[in-house]
Amino acid sequence: SDELADRVVPDAGLDSRGRLTLTLGARTVVVELDETLTPVVREQTADGLGPRTTALPRPNRTDDPVLAKTARATFAAFKGDVAAIAQRTMRRFERAMVDGRCWPVADFTQYIAHHPLLTHVARRLLWDALDADGTLRSFRVAEDGTFADASDATIMLAADAQIRIA
Repeated sequence: SDELADRVVPDAGLDSRGRLTLTLGARTVVVELDETLTPVVREQTADGLGPRTTALPRPNRTDDPVLAKTARATFAAFKGDVAAIAQRTMRRFERAMVDGRCWPVADFTQYIAHHPLLTHVARRLLWDALDADGTLRSFRVAEDGTFADASDATIMLAADAQIRIA
């Protein structure tokens, strides 16, 4: 059941970079998750992304009323979905830590470390990789999706490694 749960975690509409893009009409906002899985909103500008906030900007006269209303509904549903997913995932990961559950490195990479939503949880945890020869290495999931050791050097995990929460 835990393996199935790993495979069916929804992405909550996030793209492969962990972003949800909402169009208000003339303006576009990008929603990302911070390290606590709180949605962070940034307006897209000609120079990149604007300042961080936790709420969608209020509609203005350049916005399309229908698109703005749709964006608000999408954002509200997104926040609810993320909260529910986060709660279930935290309980499941806590149980995995207590039980000493291990993931094959390929499953860990695909379903946790590189999942658009779960990567945010994975980055907050310390992980152990147990190689077939018995070598144990601790690492973290870096912001760019690579794996880093205690000195923040990028490491490669053996294809036959088993991954667990430290």
